[in-house]
Amino acid sequence: MTELNYDPASFERIDQNREDLREATRALRERRKLAATASTDVQALTSKLLHGDDSIQPLDFATAKAKAEMTELLVKSAESKQNTVERAARVRDLDVAEAVAYELAPLLDGASLTVTSALPKTFPKKTLPAAYVVQSRPTEHLGDGWIAGTAEVTLAADTKLIQLPTARTLASHLEDSGWLNPTVVMGAQAQQGGVWVNRMTVTLRKGASAGFGPTPRLTAIHPGKMPPMPGGMDALRSVIGHALSHYHKARMGGTLPLIEYNALTGNATQPVRHEDGTLWQDFTLAVIARPAEGSPLSWPAAEDAARAALKDLSGFITGLGRIHKVMMNPKGFDTSAYMGLPVFARVTIAYREDFEPDEVEEFDADDYDGEGAE
Repeated sequence: MTELNYDPASFERIDQNREDLREATRALRERRKLAATASTDVQALTSKLLHGDDSIQPLDFATAKAKAEMTELLVKSAESKQNTVERAARVRDLDVAEAVAYELAPLLDGASLTVTSALPKTFPKKTLPAAYVVQSRPTEHLGDGWIAGTAEVTLAADTKLIQLPTARTLASHLEDSGWLNPTVVMGAQAQQGGVWVNRMTVTLRKGASAGFGPTPRLTAIHPGKMPPMPGGMDALRSVIGHALSHYHKARMGGTLPLIEYNALTGNATQPVRHEDGTLWQDFTLAVIARPAEGSPLSWPAAEDAARAALKDLSGFITGLGRIHKVMMNPKGFDTSAYMGLPVFARVTIAYREDFEPDEVEEFDADDYDGEGAE
């Protein structure tokens, strides 16, 4: 499998854009304060003149009006700069590019693969073949770890024979990985400065499709609490139920006997933050399986099915995170309210903390509190 690389300069640019937005917002707020003061001064002098105060000097009145006009022009300049910086700061992450690269890596053979926000200006032949997944537009975060957006894939090689997988191959692979209706458009192969270049565009459409990266962004689980996301637990129960169904079908010669089960969670541990920013967190999961009335499945077989379902837990669970590890038979918790013997597992999930909704908008100058905190 091709090794996945990350362009550190891209992430530094993202951080710098956020800092530039804070500075531009501070400057705009200060300009607006100065403009408001200048406008008030003109209004005060005008009011005095209207009431017959002839002590106002022409130079003072002209200076006040000129200052008000100048500060308004400076406000417009600051607003323009803030709008420009804000557009750049809306690219808060490269999550779409990361997700595409994560799925593309197994389909590349021998080419380096880099996640970045911009292509290099040249493709030195000593680095070829090299693939880049570029994201230059914001990720749309749809909740529960799902995302939407667009990434551009470029493969540079010194021979025409090295190519990207076909659009159909990548789209099929993405769908097999759980993506919903991805759109993959292949560009024509062309020669550029003596280098053969392949390009394709991968789009996840908001509302109609979504994708997820190896570590999705989710609301953090507070230590000592059960995972608080109803969607996450519903999805987890659905995955377990699906696994139980497949177990039955394989063991019972194609029949699908009924089984009842409960999936319960215990307390979550303190999340551990890794160098790449991902959070790893443990919680205890219990599955209690029992034969439904009239089912030919035995109690031990139902327990075996529960154990197999837990051992096979993997991949992305909507609203919960990516399953990193499952350890069987940890210390359990009380399940006496449910009929059947519980099978316990310690589940480790990986995720990244989600952005606050409308995080960029909180930097609007009218609401800015001057502290610069995100």
